[in-house]
Amino acid sequence: MRALRRVALVGGAVLLAGCAAVAIALWRTVPRLGGEAVVPGLGGEVTVTFDRHGIPRISAGSQLDAVRALGFLHARDRFFQMDIMRRAARGRLAELLGPAAVETDRYFRTLDLAGAAGRAVASASAESRSVAQAYAEGVNAWLAAGRRPVEYLVLRQRMEPWQPEDTWAIGRLEAWDLSAGATELSLARALVEVGPERIGELFPNVPESGAVILGPASGATWVGRRVPPGGGRSRERTSRWQPAVDLGSAAGHEPPLLARELLETLVMRRGSNSWVVGGERTRSGRPLLANDPHLGLNSPSLWYIATLAAPGFEVSGVTIPGLPVVVIGHNRRIAWALTNMEADDTDYVVEKLSADSSMVLTSDGWRAVRVERSVIRVSDGTEVPFTLRRTAHGPIVGPAPAPGPDTSAGGLRVLAMRWNGHDASDELAAWMGVARAGDWTEFLAAVALAKSPQQNWLYADVDGNIGYTASGAIPVRRNGRGLLPTAGWNDEGRWERYLDFDELPRVLNPPDGMLVTANNRIIGPEYPHLIATTWAQPYRAERIRQLIEGAGLLTPDLARAMQMDTLDLMAAWAKQIAAAAAERAGRPDLAAALRAWDGTMGADRTEPTLFYVWFRLLQRLTYEDELPGGYAPTGPFLALLRKGRSAWFDDGRTPEREDLEALATRAMREAIVEAGGRRWGEVHATVGRHPLGRVRLLDRLLRLNLGPLPRAGSLYTVNVAEFGMSPPFRNTHAPSMRFVVDLGEAGVARFVITSGQSGHPLSRRYRDQTALWLRGELIEVGLDGAGGTVLRLRER
Repeated sequence: MRALRRVALVGGAVLLAGCAAVAIALWRTVPRLGGEAVVPGLGGEVTVTFDRHGIPRISAGSQLDAVRALGFLHARDRFFQMDIMRRAARGRLAELLGPAAVETDRYFRTLDLAGAAGRAVASASAESRSVAQAYAEGVNAWLAAGRRPVEYLVLRQRMEPWQPEDTWAIGRLEAWDLSAGATELSLARALVEVGPERIGELFPNVPESGAVILGPASGATWVGRRVPPGGGRSRERTSRWQPAVDLGSAAGHEPPLLARELLETLVMRRGSNSWVVGGERTRSGRPLLANDPHLGLNSPSLWYIATLAAPGFEVSGVTIPGLPVVVIGHNRRIAWALTNMEADDTDYVVEKLSADSSMVLTSDGWRAVRVERSVIRVSDGTEVPFTLRRTAHGPIVGPAPAPGPDTSAGGLRVLAMRWNGHDASDELAAWMGVARAGDWTEFLAAVALAKSPQQNWLYADVDGNIGYTASGAIPVRRNGRGLLPTAGWNDEGRWERYLDFDELPRVLNPPDGMLVTANNRIIGPEYPHLIATTWAQPYRAERIRQLIEGAGLLTPDLARAMQMDTLDLMAAWAKQIAAAAAERAGRPDLAAALRAWDGTMGADRTEPTLFYVWFRLLQRLTYEDELPGGYAPTGPFLALLRKGRSAWFDDGRTPEREDLEALATRAMREAIVEAGGRRWGEVHATVGRHPLGRVRLLDRLLRLNLGPLPRAGSLYTVNVAEFGMSPPFRNTHAPSMRFVVDLGEAGVARFVITSGQSGHPLSRRYRDQTALWLRGELIEVGLDGAGGTVLRLRER
């Protein structure tokens, strides 16, 4: 017995010693903030001062040295995140993650993001190439130290040097995730199922009376130019919903599961709020600007806060690891904010190919298909052949066609993708120019260079000016509105040109002293050009305007509180339909509770649970009997609710003929049981996912993921907290960071991100901002910095 005890004790000691050794090895991979490091290529010593959250102020002798230092810090704190993004863009994830990533690599290679990045590099300015090179030198200086992040130890993989081209690849990946192609294919699939007579009610519309960014009294301007007939809008076909081609072949091009998860956890998703008010509306007497991009929640956050200072160059804000620029932020003179424009920048083209797929039929006859062959390398040593085919319209994104008999007529049909991000542009020059801008004119000159993704820009300066401009390459089509795939052999949907920057709407100092963007419609029918057809619903924008108008003189604290607002204007309207359904379902108590509820989506309230369980059930019941693949568009559904009568409310699977009342009542009976009287926070939780967090053992050992965290808010609250179609409602799309700056406070702004600056799960700065983010608190970051830990970087 004693011998057994001795063996157990020895075994336990060995196990503990082994665990301790592993723990020590892992802890040693956590980078220290301070000290000294060598960064080859520096022109002089660079001083980096960190505050208590690990937010750096980089002080350098030149702009390029500041960028080298930023590359070093990004790599030190976030290299695995950077590596995953560049590998996704290039279709090289399987080299790191193994066979499970092969289909994801195939998907991303089909998008030809690497080709788009190559074209951007080739056309970039000399300054942009120098900046990307300096950034790569900083990244590689950290890699040369040889300390692998914990993820590489787990995967037993080594790190590859950073190439300047990787920066452009990440930029194209982010632009793709903000593109607008999904609706077109969803409508094409729906058209096949229900026909042109009914597809019109599925058009992604918004209320005509909804808030626009630039109203008729805003003083918005744009430059006119000779445009196609119809006042500049693309001409319509005789019937909007009569397809030019058989759309049965347009049903594909869906990303595999891993690709969807990576796009959700690593890159931007659509949605954001921003607003700016003039000095007459603030306590300081100077403009105040706020921004909270609603993106996929990552662990670590997409964002990294930093201040860069060098002679003639001083900027502070949020950066994206992999990119050498401040994306959103301020300098001594100006501040800027971004939201997605929702512009229609992607069209799909049905192409006719020859039997061997080597030729494509065009309006000028048969032309050769461009073919690029490569291999997808896998971590287990295998290689999977891959072929990319391109036509004049873009990459073929449908499956490679099998040979067929109809060679003369071009019987093989595939889907090509026309996307403005495949065209060369120099976004690095745009963001570097914005960082240096000192007034509205210099700001516009820089923004004009930003082509993809298309963005709403808000502007404020220390002289008291506020402004708005749209940016990006907006196509003018020969025909139609880009709602459905068109035929490639007759160029029916050909893009004739892009709108010039000066043709896009903008305004400086609107009469009412405020500008609000929330992905809503930019401008009304007075504007002659087509920008988009899939605007976000106007509820967030309307609520922000309500809050501004009722706030009196704004301060940063009031703006911060506005960002946390959880009143849902859609729910405040639609609750009457839900209450009537509860009455018919035999629950007058719940009907009374819904009628008394103001629409606030508090985590401690039960009404939000009942309302949104009912809302999602009714949404699914409306569509699922007729539409394929779970397509249940929310915008058209809200339009149907406003209308009150539609054939869509009849469930074709039952002998009865249902209307809205019948379907809403059925949904409410189910919702009462499913909601079960639970509070909103019990069914609605926020999750920030790490790329390796899907491995449960790793998540438990290293706490890779953030959450689940009980959460207030909804799809339409200013404090956005979107969720899926059925409970438990997992929120993975929310304010990814918050930013408030009052131009009356010299050189100071306030930020918070969802996790922390470090990407190392064992670092105390991996999640130290999460609680602040949940409470709506912000961190003050000054251009002049503050005392803290010092890191010195030298050339050798």
